[in-house]
Amino acid sequence: MLSPRLTNCPECANIPSLLRDIDCKLAEYSVNMYNNMSYMLNHSVPYVAMLQLIAYKRILTYKYYNPSYLCDYSSNKLIGKVKRLTAGCVSKCNEPVPCEIERCNIVPSEPIVFTTTTTTTL
Repeated sequence: MLSPRLTNCPECANIPSLLRDIDCKLAEYSVNMYNNMSYMLNHSVPYVAMLQLIAYKRILTYKYYNPSYLCDYSSNKLIGKVKRLTAGCVSKCNEPVPCEIERCNIVPSEPIVFTTTTTTTL
């Protein structure tokens, strides 16, 4: 059986970028599911692909923290399957938040100190 493999993709071996792609595609599917339920639309929601993406996300997360996890399984096969499932992902999911690019100009304020005054009446 033929399975697609990516041979010349240097950014594909980056596990955090694969995890971002998976999150992006799952978000796209969840928006379609929400719109189907709320507005009675008929967008496609491939549940089997969603379950596969969740399983690949778990595997990639384990592999990110423990590189020897599933060492017998070829990384090229895993990367190829994830790229096939996340094809056509909306590009706005991968844009960084402005605070991730440069530091936000938020100046911490001084802590508020509450003082109590006591009055005595005679």
